[in-house]
Amino acid sequence: MADTQAKKYLVDPQLQESLDLLLATYPGGLNSPDTIEERRDLISRYLSQFPQSDLVSRTDMKIESKNGGPDIPIRLYRPLYPTASNHIDCAVIVIHGGGMVMGDIGSDDANAAFLSLKLNCLVIGIDYRLAPEHPFPAALDDCSDVAAWLFANALDLKISLDKIVLYGGSAGGGLAIALGLRMRDQALKQFALICAPYPMIDDRNQTPATFEITDLGIWDRKANIESWSWYLGQQASSEVNPEFSQVSIYAAPSRAEDLSGLAPIYTDVGDLDLFRDDVIDFVNRLQAAGNDVEFHLIPGMFHAGELFNPDATISKTLWQRRFNKIIGAFNRG
Repeated sequence: MADTQAKKYLVDPQLQESLDLLLATYPGGLNSPDTIEERRDLISRYLSQFPQSDLVSRTDMKIESKNGGPDIPIRLYRPLYPTASNHIDCAVIVIHGGGMVMGDIGSDDANAAFLSLKLNCLVIGIDYRLAPEHPFPAALDDCSDVAAWLFANALDLKISLDKIVLYGGSAGGGLAIALGLRMRDQALKQFALICAPYPMIDDRNQTPATFEITDLGIWDRKANIESWSWYLGQQASSEVNPEFSQVSIYAAPSRAEDLSGLAPIYTDVGDLDLFRDDVIDFVNRLQAAGNDVEFHLIPGMFHAGELFNPDATISKTLWQRRFNKIIGAFNRG
């Protein structure tokens, strides 16, 4: 199976090694279980193998919901041994991925701690509510409440209001962009940067990439359609009716006609990613609307490949680009 995939998908050799190991451990890949409960359990077991850094402090607390939901768990990360270049007055809100249906603070701990260490700043992880138990707009409401809390408490946290970055990959990237749209429309202060790698932004599943990526084992067409259906709840299936117009732009940002006036955005996507064409089209529209956008298309990269093999050369290059962009946003503030 792995040999067939390597020929079909032309995966970067170092990433292919991690993909082969994944498929040997979990035949069929991460999306093979039929139920969301089984899929969540598989993801948790897979991510549990990544070591938790002991070089950051972790503080767990809860934020009051302003939208009628339960209190929102968050986790604050700070480097225990900050360097001389410590961005002590900077912060990054991290929104985890998982198709809006999987993941939590624990599963994203290694990623959030990594960002805190590399950027030498405060990082805030969010345990937002998941679909299908809590469909749209629950996840976005939770992220909105945490963002509002951080801006309101920046002084107490010794954070500059002009040095707050929003980071999210995949579903987290979609939520980050959706939050940026909502904040723009509510005339709220925006982030210094929205860093949204391979964001999940379009529910329609009609691009060539969505028909190409069907059996890679990471994030494929079937999983994407199911996740959007769960996230949108009672709304009609967009695959059956791709022009269904009642899907909110805050659920699927690609549906927004007006993309002007957003915070600066960084994004990247692999050429073997289901979201490739969605992201390319969205970037073109962002640029046409006059936004500050940096974009990279990564040959040989599948969805979230840098998380599966962070030591691959292609992964290190990708991370450094993101760090440079975030640090640049910090320094502008």
